[in-house]
Amino acid sequence: MTSTFIQKLFAWISVFLLVGYQIVGAAEIGGFTIQVSPTPMTPGEAADMTIKAVDSQGNVVTDYNGTIIIDFEGFQDTNVYDMPSNGFYTFTAADQGAKTFSKGFVIKKAGSYVLKVYDSLSDSLVGTLPITVGSSSSSGTVALDKAIQIQEPLSGATIQSSAVNVIGLTESRKTPLQFFIDGQKIDFEAQTDDSGTFSVYLTDLTAGNHILVVKMLDYEGKIIGESDEIPFVYSVPVTDNFLKSFTATPDGEIQVGQKVDFSASVDSTVRSIEMKVGSGTFVMDRNADGTFSKSLVMDKEGVQKVDITLVFEGGQKTPYTDRATLDVKGVDTGVGQFKVVNNAADPSKATLSWTPIGTPTSYIVRYGMAQDKLTQEVKVSTTQVEVSGLEIGKQYFFQVFAVDDTGTIVGKASDIAMIMTQGQSAAGQEPSKLTPSCTVVGLDLRTEKIGEKYFLVWDAVTGAVEYHIYKSEYEVSSIANMQKIATTTVPQFEYPFNTQAQQDEYTYYSVVATCSDGTNLQVDNVKKVHTGPVSDMLLLFFVSLMGYMLFRIYKYNY
Repeated sequence: MTSTFIQKLFAWISVFLLVGYQIVGAAEIGGFTIQVSPTPMTPGEAADMTIKAVDSQGNVVTDYNGTIIIDFEGFQDTNVYDMPSNGFYTFTAADQGAKTFSKGFVIKKAGSYVLKVYDSLSDSLVGTLPITVGSSSSSGTVALDKAIQIQEPLSGATIQSSAVNVIGLTESRKTPLQFFIDGQKIDFEAQTDDSGTFSVYLTDLTAGNHILVVKMLDYEGKIIGESDEIPFVYSVPVTDNFLKSFTATPDGEIQVGQKVDFSASVDSTVRSIEMKVGSGTFVMDRNADGTFSKSLVMDKEGVQKVDITLVFEGGQKTPYTDRATLDVKGVDTGVGQFKVVNNAADPSKATLSWTPIGTPTSYIVRYGMAQDKLTQEVKVSTTQVEVSGLEIGKQYFFQVFAVDDTGTIVGKASDIAMIMTQGQSAAGQEPSKLTPSCTVVGLDLRTEKIGEKYFLVWDAVTGAVEYHIYKSEYEVSSIANMQKIATTTVPQFEYPFNTQAQQDEYTYYSVVATCSDGTNLQVDNVKKVHTGPVSDMLLLFFVSLMGYMLFRIYKYNY
C-alpha cells in the first residue's frame, strides 16, 4: 500500500472515532457543489472554500447532516496542500447545508488539480471542481500587495535587547520563510503557523543600521511573497526586566568532573528556562516563581559557552547569549574506575576499591544514606578500604575524592556508587528476623484510566508502610524541587485531569516509599504526566469499523 493510502486510512479512523457512525439521509441529496476564492489560486495563498449539499436540481439541502471527505482526484503529496478541517467535516443543523471555510485551503505547488468532495458513506454522492494554481511571476515575487506584513520591529526602531523579535502576518499557512539582513540571507528559516502568523528571534547581529526583509517560499522553493524593507538600528543590548541575574559557580577555568551550579533570577512571568552548555541543552529546575537552578558535572574538555532562553506562559521565547564561559580542562589527577562490594559474610561492612588518575597520595571516602548527604567520612592513603558499622537493609551511597597534602580536594572525583546492605548480620541474626527492607529496583511509575478517573500507579514495594506523592507544575528533574501533596497506603494515586483544557497540559509527579524500618526510597524518576485534555480512543468501535473502512478506502483509491 502507498503512504497516501495509509494516511487516508488513519484519517478515516479519526473521523469515525470522533463523530461516530451515523446513518444519514443520503438519498435526500444528489451531490455537492464547491466554490473556491480567489481563482486562479497562487502557490501558498490561503483561499476560502464553500461546500454545499444539493439535490438533483441544484437546490441546497438544508437538513443534510452527513460527514464529507475533501480530497483530490489522483495521488497528491500531502506536503503540497493544506485541507480545511483536515479534509473531513460533519455538517450541523446550523450549517443549513452550506459550509464556508475561511482561509482554510492552501496549495503550495503550481499546477492543475481536481478537487473532490464526497459523502463518507456513499462516494456516489460527489462534487468536483477543477483548480488552477498559477506560477510565480518572472521577477520571482508574486504580485501581492504587502504579502508579508511586518508588525515588529517597527520601521526606524532602535532595538537594545539580546535578540531581534520579528513578528509578521501573512495569508499563507505553514509556509516557509527566509530572513535577510542588509540583503544577505541569514542561516535561519521558519514557517508561518496555522493562522499565517510568525514570531522568531534573530541573534548575533552587529551594532549599527540594518534593513530587514522577509520572503515567503512555495513548495518548490520559489519566492511567492516579500515584505517591505524594514530599517532599524541595533544597539548594544541593555539589561531588561525579565532576566535579573544568572550565575555559574564556579565559572572560568574548571576541571573535567567538576560540578557547576547554575542559578537564575527572572521575572515571575517566566515559565521555564532552557539552558545550552556547549552542545548540550538542559531545562533548569524551577524552585519558585522567578528562581531557577541546575547543577551539572562537566564531563567534556574545551571552552563551553552558556546561553539561556526564557520561555513565557504563552510560549514566547527570549534568548540571552554568552551568559557564562566555562574553560573545562582535562585532569592529571583524581579517581577513576570505582566499585563497592557488600561483605556477604557481614553485610554491615563494605569494601571499596578504585583506580587512581595520576599519583594522588591520599583520598577521602564520603558516604551516607542519601545521595546528597554524604555525611560520614574516612581518610586513607591506599586505593582500597573497608567501611563498617553499616545498618542492615539500608541503602548507602559512596564517593571517593583525591586530596593533596593540605587535605584539599583535587582532580576528578569518582562517580557515586550505591549498595543495599542485605543478608545476615555479624551477630548471626537470621534475615527473616530483621526489619524488612525495601527494594525499588526495576519499579516504574505509570498512568492508568480506571472508569472515568485517572491514576498514577506503581507495583507495591515490599516492606513499605506508606507512599508520599510529590508534584510540580513545572518541569523538574529532582524531587528536591517538588511539593509533597499526599500520603497513601496503596500503590496508586488519583490525579486531576482537565478535560476542558484548550491545549495539552502536563504535571510532574514522583513517589517516595517509606519502609517499615524508616528508610525512604524514591520509586522511579520524576514522571511527566499528561493531565489534559482528554482524547479517548473508542477501541471497540474502531475494531467494528476497521473492515468496512479498509474496503471503502481501497475501493476509492484503486
